[in-house]
Amino acid sequence: MKINLYILLGLLLVFASCENLLDVRPKSEIVADELFENVEGFEDAMYGIYSQLEEPFLYGSFLQVVPDVLAQYYEIGGGYDKFMIYAYDTDAGVQNQINKVWTDAYTLLGQVNSLLDNADKEFDDVNYDLVRGEALGVRAFLHFDLLRLFAVDIRSNSDLQNRAIPYAENYSLNQIPFYSVEEVYEKVIADLLEAEQLLQYDEEIFAEYPRDASNMSGEGFQYARETHFNLYAAQATLARVYWMKGEMDQALLYAEKVINSGKFSLNSTPLEMENLVAGRINGTESIWGVYSKRNNSATYLAANSVYVQSTIKDDYIAEDVRNDAWFQDYEAKVQLKKMVNRDLSDDELDLPAYPNLGISMLRYPEILLIAAEALVESDPVRSRTYFDTLIQARGLTKFADQEPALEVTLEDIKKEFAKEFIGEGQNWFSMKRDNRIIDSPIGEVNGDAIYTFPIPIDEFYFR
Repeated sequence: MKINLYILLGLLLVFASCENLLDVRPKSEIVADELFENVEGFEDAMYGIYSQLEEPFLYGSFLQVVPDVLAQYYEIGGGYDKFMIYAYDTDAGVQNQINKVWTDAYTLLGQVNSLLDNADKEFDDVNYDLVRGEALGVRAFLHFDLLRLFAVDIRSNSDLQNRAIPYAENYSLNQIPFYSVEEVYEKVIADLLEAEQLLQYDEEIFAEYPRDASNMSGEGFQYARETHFNLYAAQATLARVYWMKGEMDQALLYAEKVINSGKFSLNSTPLEMENLVAGRINGTESIWGVYSKRNNSATYLAANSVYVQSTIKDDYIAEDVRNDAWFQDYEAKVQLKKMVNRDLSDDELDLPAYPNLGISMLRYPEILLIAAEALVESDPVRSRTYFDTLIQARGLTKFADQEPALEVTLEDIKKEFAKEFIGEGQNWFSMKRDNRIIDSPIGEVNGDAIYTFPIPIDEFYFR
């Protein structure tokens, strides 16, 4: 199976990149045994996994930029323009990029499973539980995004419900079977629930907001826990998974675990908003982020003359602090500056050394909106409270304070989601969940063929 070839090649690069190819597998196994002989080795392996998440065809660029291209946020040229017309089956460049996402993801999953396959030892060290919980969380998180990209939505009537994606649970050269959409959801949830149990120590060591260098109490692997897949990342991902699945009672349960933890809040000032996710992991809103200096997403957006569709920009009224913080006029058009890390430019900024450079993978506003949606019919007052918490921080008048007071609708929540997550690649999945009609350059489109990437054909040739 093609996936297994990618996994093996990835592990060979990790464990024995300088060895003769004919000798490499037994020597790589020896290296793996040595790596996992103590807790520090597991920690090093986990850091290596995090470093791979920032690769360009994973979260470093593609998985932030392309879903927003598909959602028609941008006028775009360069290598992603064919995604605007959903040329998955007709353009070789698009196919190559989709295949690269698939291969990079499963190669990384092989590394995650190599760690987990070796995690059968007995170490009296809380960091050992943390590493195992983080690895399970990353495995679930990555599989879930592959499911959202390469499988039909769980509400689809397509026969493809029965063949979603392979779920890699071991490092093995044996064939990894495909599972149904429902089965992949079950496996993702099971991994996240186990991760949640292993990561309980985060209740003690995860710093209060605003997180900065002055209030970090841990050392080594316990330092800056928002740069690790932590307890609250597990709970937030469970909220996202149940939200996508349509099980809103469970989505609310896990969203409120994050909210009630008291570990997160919202930024509101112009400078805070300018630098909220601009190549940085925010010390107030980021639940989990991956440390990175690359800033590939912003580099792509800046280098390829990407402009925001005028209809998108019109949704941000003048009072909205995101308006000036995230957009700039350029030659009669509008550019998105939200993702651009000006720390790495020539601009002089008076910014603290913390928060860390990196990619925000999960942010608190998503959790507030999930909770608001889960309650919009059953408890409209609580729903409005969560919704108002977000929009007030963004400079808007709370619905409860308007004359007359307004109730929040599902459409209000979806509109706010689309505004809040521009540039982060998340609204596409909200659209897929609703099978929303898209106004695209090829007309109005929706359906499984638009919302689902084709699985690389080599996967079937090599079975």
